Amino acid sequence: MPYCLDVDPWMSLAASLAVFADPLAQNSSSIYRERAQPWLADVVAAVDDLPSGPLREACETLLAKPGSPGAFRAVARWGPAAGAGDSGADKLLECAVRADSQSRITCQVGDRYDPDVPEVTLQDLLHLQHRAAPRRTGRDVADLLVVIPFRARPGDTARARNLTACLLALADQSLRRDRYRVVVVESDTEPRWTELVGRLADEHLFAPAAGPFNKSWAVNVGVVADASGSPFVCILDADVLGDREFLERNLARLRRVGVGGFLPYRDLLCLDPASTARAVTARCVEGSPGIDASQLRRFALRRPPGACVFVRSDVYRAIGGMDERYVGWGGEDDDFRYRFDHAAPMDSHDDPLWHLHHPASSPLVEGQIANMVRIPPLSWVADEPFGQLSGPRARP
Repeated sequence: MPYCLDVDPWMSLAASLAVFADPLAQNSSSIYRERAQPWLADVVAAVDDLPSGPLREACETLLAKPGSPGAFRAVARWGPAAGAGDSGADKLLECAVRADSQSRITCQVGDRYDPDVPEVTLQDLLHLQHRAAPRRTGRDVADLLVVIPFRARPGDTARARNLTACLLALADQSLRRDRYRVVVVESDTEPRWTELVGRLADEHLFAPAAGPFNKSWAVNVGVVADASGSPFVCILDADVLGDREFLERNLARLRRVGVGGFLPYRDLLCLDPASTARAVTARCVEGSPGIDASQLRRFALRRPPGACVFVRSDVYRAIGGMDERYVGWGGEDDDFRYRFDHAAPMDSHDDPLWHLHHPASSPLVEGQIANMVRIPPLSWVADEPFGQLSGPRARP
């Protein structure tokens, strides 16, 4: 296997087949799945070239049932001895290792994963709201400001469920409660989740807007509205589930000399529906301090730019925050990271970051994220006010 030696080729094969066949891979990242397509198609073609036999049958079963842990493990654990006598296996494995090495999305299945975990709904979590202990309503300075941009339209209870789980996890932190402040910025045509957010966060800000969701503007509104002057900011998507040490660990990293900001993770771990239910139950209902990866199936996105970033607020303000011209899904996190990295050192760490399942984001336009085509990267400047409740800035 000359292409890449530090890899289990059978695991790469199972992952490549699962990513190719499972719609949840597309749901996790349409752009990463699209870009991996040529490599994955080679793997499937190599399966088609296999002679009839147990190996081909195992691969075809996984392609037909990509969510089956048994089918995944049958391929992943096939082993060199079982495949040695199969004509075409070497070519198949070479294609699989190449695909898994090139792709920015892969599939991982824990040894104790159970696809039949009952769903966890928003209603299942609402009775836990009493566990939250909001800091206090005054404008006294917190070390860390956590800003969560959010929208969930009527009927989109999955996103509301995820926000509730995210906030419950933030309420259960080892960091002393008066050292951080949690603000949810809801941007929509009307405030829909005031009561829910009011019970779990320190502040609910409403940024009125029709049309596609503007994450950049919502985050800017949250940072600019912080009149207390918190020195550090965490920008957190509403579908991220943090462990109990999440804030304390990352605030300590922010305090190091020479750190402007960082991503606390390398790979974003996008859970399937059953794994989302298991993780939310363990963390929020059962009160587990962490999340057991052995029970979870996920699509790992390699080195994505968003979901969670910790930064110094003075640098954030100096670069004009996030580019408010990015309306709709995609592109804004890439641009923000590029501009921030020009202004201050941007690190990354290798913590697991768990992303809860929700309906798919906006589709690609001719294989591309529309925002990344129409907005020149690095063109946002900080010479005008940003984060204004009157609306996003339209000019660079």
